[in-house]
Amino acid sequence: MPMVHLQQQHQHQHGSPLSSTTSASLLPASGLTFSRSWLVHIAHETVKIAEEGCYTNGQGRKVCVAEALRYSMKNSVHYHSSHQFTQEEIRLHAGPPRFEDTEYHVVYGSSLQVATKLQEYLSSNDTDNTDTDTDDSSGTIGILNSASGKHPEKFLRGTLSQEEGICRATLLYPCLMQYYNRPHHFYYVNHKEKYQDNSSSCAIFVPSVPMVRADSQRGDLLEHPLKFSVISIPAPNAFALGDDTAPCVPKAQSIGASKNNEPYQYWTVERALEDRLHRALSILALQGCTDIVLCAFGCGVHGNSPQQAARSFRTLLHGEFAGRFRTVAFAMNSNRPHNFEQFAQVFQQQPEEQEEPQS
Repeated sequence: MPMVHLQQQHQHQHGSPLSSTTSASLLPASGLTFSRSWLVHIAHETVKIAEEGCYTNGQGRKVCVAEALRYSMKNSVHYHSSHQFTQEEIRLHAGPPRFEDTEYHVVYGSSLQVATKLQEYLSSNDTDNTDTDTDDSSGTIGILNSASGKHPEKFLRGTLSQEEGICRATLLYPCLMQYYNRPHHFYYVNHKEKYQDNSSSCAIFVPSVPMVRADSQRGDLLEHPLKFSVISIPAPNAFALGDDTAPCVPKAQSIGASKNNEPYQYWTVERALEDRLHRALSILALQGCTDIVLCAFGCGVHGNSPQQAARSFRTLLHGEFAGRFRTVAFAMNSNRPHNFEQFAQVFQQQPEEQEEPQS
């Protein structure tokens, strides 16, 4: 197992924000892996907290989260799969690239564990906060959620995907569910027949989602909630599609396309993966996230190539999105060491050392 030190595009004068997570052994894949019955229990408890708007922390104090949840739900943004992102749009809303230096980190840990470490660093170093509606630096941290296109409720069954861990520990679930029955939105689109094997590239951005419990085995309620923004988008399902060379992923159509008899167009799995990574990074930049926690997107149960995902991320981050993010951390599941190794290898390379993708 490699001892991977966190990578930087340029060296900073200050210390590494995730210096306590520089080796493969320091973080488990996910803390919320105690037992299925316990996971079910705390999942339903989290839903109850969202409904009641408060919880009692370990010190016996009442913590109110209703206003924070209302903010997240009200300011959530849905992006239809037909939305085409451009650098002009990003510059208009987020301004020009801000950062001369970008730190790159490949570490074992859940997305929330890594985001929490990053938030602690940002707070302790008194960094600038670009989120004007919150008073802590965690409002600038964005997490990429490899989302289910059809079933946001799976965390209630005690299962263990990335999204389910996020929904157990945060109030993301009601923010997603507000879109469940909306025509031409995320879940409505993904339940269409043509998306049964592979969900669309519709995406949901939720700002400053309250995190109410620790991402640990017990999932203890936090003394005070943290806040992280979350971009939810499904990964292409390479396992279901089988062939990564043939065009088989439905390309986005405009709203009402079926009524207008628009012909279907298809992408390869590789091209669809690149497109979704571009969409995710575009939304994170557009929404002003300065520090982001990414993942081995689609490289678990969806069967995408971790090397291809890492290369695509690197190409985008060193190219079109250069200077957009101050910190880029990849949170890796320790149950999939191959993903860790592939991402570490790709992000340790200097730009001129990177191999050209095979045609």
